[in-house]
Order: sequence, then structure tokens, then C-alpha cells
Amino acid sequence: MQHIQLNNLSYTPPTASEPLFTDICATFSTGWTALLGDNGIGKTTLCRLVCGGLKPETGIISPASPQAGWIEQQTDRRPSNLDDFAADWSAQTMRLRTLLDIADDWPYRWESLSGGERKKLQVACALAADPELLIADEPTNHLDAPTRDAVIEALRRFGGIGIVITHDIAVIDRLAFRSYLLHRLHTDHRNHTAIDMFEGDWDNICQRLNSRNAAQRQQLRQSRQEVRRLTAEQRRRQEKVRQVAAKSLRTPDRKDHDACKAKKFAKGGLNGGVGRSAGQLAGRIDDAKQAAQGISVAAKRYDGDIAIDIEPSNRRELLHLDAQILPFGPADDHATTIAPVNRAVPDGSRLRIETVADAAGVEIPQLSVGPRDRLVITGANGAGKTTVLTALLRLLDPDVPQLICTQHTPDAETLLNRFDGHTANERQRIIRCFAALNGKPEALLSEADLSAGERRKLMLAMGLVGRPQIMVFDEPTNHLDLSSKQALAALLSQYLGALVIVTHDELLLRALR
Repeated sequence: MQHIQLNNLSYTPPTASEPLFTDICATFSTGWTALLGDNGIGKTTLCRLVCGGLKPETGIISPASPQAGWIEQQTDRRPSNLDDFAADWSAQTMRLRTLLDIADDWPYRWESLSGGERKKLQVACALAADPELLIADEPTNHLDAPTRDAVIEALRRFGGIGIVITHDIAVIDRLAFRSYLLHRLHTDHRNHTAIDMFEGDWDNICQRLNSRNAAQRQQLRQSRQEVRRLTAEQRRRQEKVRQVAAKSLRTPDRKDHDACKAKKFAKGGLNGGVGRSAGQLAGRIDDAKQAAQGISVAAKRYDGDIAIDIEPSNRRELLHLDAQILPFGPADDHATTIAPVNRAVPDGSRLRIETVADAAGVEIPQLSVGPRDRLVITGANGAGKTTVLTALLRLLDPDVPQLICTQHTPDAETLLNRFDGHTANERQRIIRCFAALNGKPEALLSEADLSAGERRKLMLAMGLVGRPQIMVFDEPTNHLDLSSKQALAALLSQYLGALVIVTHDELLLRALR
């Protein structure tokens, strides 16, 4: 099987009042295709349609119901063929075990494995089954850089048709041959979901998408300007008709021969051209309006730049740590002197933690964070990034306005209660910040539960109200889609205060260079 074709696919979820897709067309060929789009736009649903797990209302999928495998996004999902993989020592599975660094006992102790180890096993089991079609649902979500790189390299070995749902630009750049973007368009007074194919890496996709959106918006502006111009001209001519009509009703002085002659000619229709000219414009205006309505532009988003009116602290230094060894367990000076430790290596504004086996702690150089400094901490999961961050935060003066965002966000009820506790003006600012981060303000005003991504955006938006002079983040892009990551990156790029951040996200790392 070389291709899977989708022709004029339409689908409405059972609980929805409007179609999720209408007349979707796409072709998935051998190799990997990235499927991109905002959270909730229908990427997973489209893949279930392709696999045959859901049936479209209209349209054709050819071939239908291929032999498909699925790499789940959640790492708590045990692969159905895990026992078969455990007993399989063929050359293919041995290559997978080596490539993904899978220990022999992992399949037998699934419950005790870390998230990254489980993801490696999920990938290995899916590839070992050798399906015709393989769906990978955010396979690098929450993985550190080394594990992400191993997963990408393993997926590159797949020889069938692969569809990867992702918000990770490293996957787009290094795995996908092409990308399909699901996005919302506004045409003729309504929004609908469209799908477009792009080739190239993430930077190329962004450039083409921005150029196309700008051209469409310009075309729409020009069409609307033409409607306004014609409408103004129509009003001018209608006023001329009214003036001519009023003038024709007046009785001229009999001695004014020119006026009498003009009235005679008007009765004969010499001024009728003014009325015909005004009437002809109505058709041109209708044509211009229809042309404007037929132009598709990106549906209105809530995102936009956040006005950052935060002044950096006047203090010379906000954080300081002397060079030392930070133990992973309870402080034990003897243990960290005889056991191996990881090393934190400074590189400009970055602190990269290098790992060794069975490390008892992490050795850090002297660290200092000034009022405008940035400190980006990177390294593998378990290397000690959070240990360093925790040690820094213990020394942060509580009197300094600050925003601290950990990996784990409070539940929706707790966050919404905090939101309600702000003043009306503060709530308006929070909503604007939330919207600029690609959040939907109506989610804050309804009884619906907030997703993990929405909770993270709300926590950040509420923190910005306090005008923090230092912001500290631990993996802030967890649960965020690409559009939200771009909004966060734009916010951090223009922030003037001190910033300390732990991240392995490629998009954010590029923005913080």
C-alpha cells in the first residue's frame, strides 16, 4: 500500500450540532506525514476515520480500514502486543531494543517504568507489529531531548504510511516529509475547518502560512474598500438624482429662457442618465460584496501580543548560588563525595546538565541571576534540573514580585476561584492575557471544565497581573499546542525582567537564544 486517499470527507460527532469536517481531501503516502492544528480541532478524530475506527457521513477513504497500528499519547496505555514483544528475539526486535536502549526486563515490569521508558516500549511494540499504517499521537510529548531523539530515529525506520500528530517542531523538522495543517477559515459569514498541505521544515511552514494569510487579509481589505468606494459613489449619485428631481419641480421664471429650456429638456429625459448611472452602481456593489464574502481568511483568533508594562527590579542580583554539589536525596556530604554526580555546564545564558550513571547529585558552578538575566536549564529527565531550580527558589526574596509556574497546575476549580477573587479590572486584564496566549475567554465564563493547557494559560495570565520582576518556569509548554507555544515564546521574548526556565521544547529554546 503506497497511498491512502481521502475524498470529500465529512463527519459530525454524535454529540455535536455542527460538522467537524466538511469535504476534506488529503493523500497520505509512504513515509511520515505530520498532522498539525490547535487542540480540539479534530486531528485524532481524522486519524480514527483514516484507520476505520469511525465512519464518515459522506466521502470516500481508499483503501478503507487498512491494517493499522497506534502509538497512544498517554504513557499509561499498555501495548496490546507487549507480551509478544517480550518473547520476540528476532533480528528486527533486537535492532529496536538496541536503538531505543530497551532493557530485557522492561516488558515484565511495565508498572514500574518511567514515562520515557514506557514511551520507548510503546514505540517498539508498534513498530514490531509492522502495520501498513501507523498513527503516532504526540509521541514526544513530555520527553527529554535524548529520549525524543531516540524515538524520532526509531520512527524514521518505519517503511509504511505514517501519520504523526504533533506539536513538536523537532518532529516536523526531522521526521515528517510533509505536513497537513487543520485550521479554521472564515468564508461567507461562517467558520469551517480546512486542511492544507505544506512541505519543508517548521520555519518554512510558518513563512508560507504567514505570507498566505497576509495576502488573503490584503485581498479582503481591498474588496471591502471597493465596496465602501462604490457605496459612497452610489450615495453621491443618488444625491445628484434628488437634486435634479427637486430642481425639475420648481417653476422657472417665464423670462428666464435658459431655465425654461432646461426644464423642458428634463421632462424629455435628458437628466434621466443621472438616475440610470446611480442604478447601475447597485449591481456593481452586489458583485463586490459577493467577491468579498467569497474570500477565505483565517478565522478570528483570540491571540495577540500581550502588552508587557513590567519594569525590571532595581536590585543588582535576584538569585545567587555558590558553586556546590546539590544532592538528590537527603543531604549527605559523604555520599556526594564518594558517589558520581552530574555536572551543570554553563554556556552563555544556558546551563546544560551532563549526566553519569547512578548519580547521587548535581555539581553546579556559581549561579547569579540579575534583574534582566535569563537562565535556561536543559538536560535529560532525572539529570537534576528541578533540583537546581528548587535550590534557586529557596533563596528568592518573597518581597520581589514573582511568577512561579511548576510542571503541575492546580485543578480548574481552584484556579477559577482565584480568578473570581480578582477585581473587575484585574479580571479584564487576565482575560486579555489569557486570550493572547491562544486561550478562549468564554472558557473562563462558563461552567465547562478547563483542559490542562487552559489551566496552564490561566495560571500564567493571573501571574502577569502582579507585574512580576522575575518569572520561573518548569516545562511551561507541557499540554500546549503549537499556536499557544508561539504565543508564549512571543511573550517571553519581549519580557524585560529576569527569567529562569527549565525546558526541552525546541520552539521555546529557539525563541530564547
